[in-house]
Amino acid sequence: MTIDELGHTACVTPQTPYVPGVQPEEPFTLQQMARPGTPKRRRVWPLVVIVAVLVLVGAGTAVYALTRDEPAAAVDKTAALIAACREVALKDLKSPATAVFSGEKPVEFGDRFYYIEGVVDSQNSFGATVRTNYRCKAEAVGDGWSVVRVEFSTRA
Repeated sequence: MTIDELGHTACVTPQTPYVPGVQPEEPFTLQQMARPGTPKRRRVWPLVVIVAVLVLVGAGTAVYALTRDEPAAAVDKTAALIAACREVALKDLKSPATAVFSGEKPVEFGDRFYYIEGVVDSQNSFGATVRTNYRCKAEAVGDGWSVVRVEFSTRA
């Protein structure tokens, strides 16, 4: 280190004299000066571990997302079918305001036609509550349903 006239300190490196036709040597890096004779080693395994973890997390997320949606779609499909059947069945009842539906379940599934069977309790023309079995046939049309027919039976 040297100090100039103004009192500033400066780091001075020794200069190699210029010799025509001779290439100056490359300066040493700090790592080479700390361990002369040993090459710098790169550690690759942390990068490999990070990439492997990211790939596994991404694959797990994709599998979870694909399998999670299927059961929910089936439940929504059945719920929409039951709602469409109830709506048509209400039109055929004497007192639709008193109707209580229960026990609906899909009975038969085909390519386009679906059946729902269930029970409806409602009042008849005399005001007595009657339990009636019903069966609904619906056809898949686009994203919705078209009810083909609703049949009622009072058998026990």
